[in-house]
Amino acid sequence: MGNWFVTALLSFAALLLVASGPLVLWWATRRQPWSICKRLEHGRRRVRLQTSYTLPAWNPGQPIGPGNSPISIPGLATYRLTPDRLVVLEFVGSGGQREQLVGPLIERPAARRRTGKLLGAAWLMSATGAVVGGLIGLATNQTSTAGAVAGGAVIGSITVPLVMSIVGGMIRNRHRPMS
Repeated sequence: MGNWFVTALLSFAALLLVASGPLVLWWATRRQPWSICKRLEHGRRRVRLQTSYTLPAWNPGQPIGPGNSPISIPGLATYRLTPDRLVVLEFVGSGGQREQLVGPLIERPAARRRTGKLLGAAWLMSATGAVVGGLIGLATNQTSTAGAVAGGAVIGSITVPLVMSIVGGMIRNRHRPMS
């Protein structure tokens, strides 16, 4: 095959590693109750989600937490906001069964805000690692410049987050009281 194929493959792998972070975060948060409420508050008339056994719909009729039983059967969940600021879920199952549930708007929990910031930081570390790895690959290149940059980017996007998480764990454990 040629050197160009390896270069293209490494470039695609680096791009996939770095670009997949924000896409996964975006997709994972779209189904969260606070994300649904935020979209309704910011002018969306309706938020529609396909549901299945593995991708349930949030039940606004019950409080968030262990007691909340989401609707986890195949169908279509449509959320809307009433004039008195209540969230209404109109669920239509694939078998035709209908259910309507009503509950208050909810805010994103503080612990979840911190998790989102940490995930964003992890993505930023991966992108930084790709850039630094690409620069190192460029500086140490012997044969193919593009191949060296792409290979360095792949290695950097994997090793920088790994090293940073190990160092972060060591720092946290160092300040933890001994029992």
